[in-house]
Amino acid sequence: MVDAVEADCFWIGMREQTDPFFAVIEPRSALWQLALPSIAEPLHLPGAQLMEWGGAQRWWITDTDPQTVCISAKQAGGHATIFRAGSAYDRNAGVFTPLPAPLMKMLAA
Repeated sequence: MVDAVEADCFWIGMREQTDPFFAVIEPRSALWQLALPSIAEPLHLPGAQLMEWGGAQRWWITDTDPQTVCISAKQAGGHATIFRAGSAYDRNAGVFTPLPAPLMKMLAA
C-alpha cells in the first residue's frame, strides 16, 4: 500500500511533469507522448521510457529520429506527439505523427 501523501506527490509529478523523469531532456533529444492501446507490447527503443494509464500513455525521451518514433507508435496501434524538445533537436519533421494522405486531403479541404 502506498501512503496517500506519497501517491499524491507522484501523480502531481506526472501531471505537472515535475517528476525527475521529465528533467532529463538533452539538447538533441525530445520528450514524446505516445498514445497506444493499453495491451500494446513494450516498445524496445533507445532512450528513457515511462508508462502510465495502464500502458496507454507512454512517455519516451530519445534522440531517435522522428520517423522511427512515429512508425513505432503506428505499428503498435497508436500515434506519437513531440511534447517538448531540446534546444538542438531537429524540429523540421513536425510535432505530430503524419496523417494518412486521404485524411490529410479531407482536413485540408
